[in-house]
Amino acid sequence: MDPLAYYLETIGYESKRVNQFFIGEKYAIAELSDGYCGVCGHTIDVLPVNIPSALNLNENTHRLLYVCYLNALLNRRYSHLPTSSFVEQLNAYSFKQIVMIGYFKPLLKRYQEWGIKPIVFDHNKNDKALTPMAEQACWLKKADLVIMSATTLANNTFNQIISNINTDATVAFTGPSSILHRDFFKFIPNGIISGMLFEPDNQELIDCIKNGHGTQYFKRFGKKVDLYYNERVE
Repeated sequence: MDPLAYYLETIGYESKRVNQFFIGEKYAIAELSDGYCGVCGHTIDVLPVNIPSALNLNENTHRLLYVCYLNALLNRRYSHLPTSSFVEQLNAYSFKQIVMIGYFKPLLKRYQEWGIKPIVFDHNKNDKALTPMAEQACWLKKADLVIMSATTLANNTFNQIISNINTDATVAFTGPSSILHRDFFKFIPNGIISGMLFEPDNQELIDCIKNGHGTQYFKRFGKKVDLYYNERVE
């Protein structure tokens, strides 16, 4: 099942809760009526959008909005978690084959400095560090650690990727687009969700994304945390 379809069925969507929604060059952002914001990376064209009264998950902009909506609505509940990164929690040397879905340059650089060489896929970029997309399914079956960009939710590639992953593999679902919610472990049972949350009423964050900036610019406004299956909510 599409995770967004699951959340639409179980949590729903109320358009009146969305105060603002903008699509910048690299990220989209939604601000809810209580001032909390959620973000989502994307690869679609920048365009003005109206806030829909109902969602059609076959529409890319609607998927983008809903990830932002869920991010803003749910992630705040884990503000008690310490600032963290799954990279520090996992012993990368204990894995035989690491596959990255999404070109995380800082993370890749860190692994390479450690002598670890993940296989990297990103269908929206061209770089010598990337492996051809035609080989993705084969490598996913071999991987025991898959580092997966949360933007796969918005671009609707999540299910296809998950279907090719070895069921014993660890999945690190990561990026500012991640939805921090226990039910997401229905889709990555052997996984970690590494996401970001933001303090409410932050016009600087909104302006940063509207002006086309990416993670390296707006991460100072957020807190990165890791959610594990047994983490409690406060």
